[in-house]
Amino acid sequence: MKKEFKAKYYPNCNFLDSALGYSPSFTWHSIHTSRVLVKNGIRWRLKDGKSINIWNDPWLRSNDGSYVQTPLTGLE
Repeated sequence: MKKEFKAKYYPNCNFLDSALGYSPSFTWHSIHTSRVLVKNGIRWRLKDGKSINIWNDPWLRSNDGSYVQTPLTGLE
């Protein structure tokens, strides 16, 4: 079932970056609503680190937040 939802509702991104879309099914709307809860509690396993965007993904384990707080100035 996961592959079917990915193909239909978020073929070009991952679940956490997916949009609700136009006229979603009741099931997709319900699943998509849980995205906020998942994002707030998610933790990454780094493995080789190639799939992590250190500036935009919640990959840090910290009580102050899971995102890098350093500005991107001069790093673009």
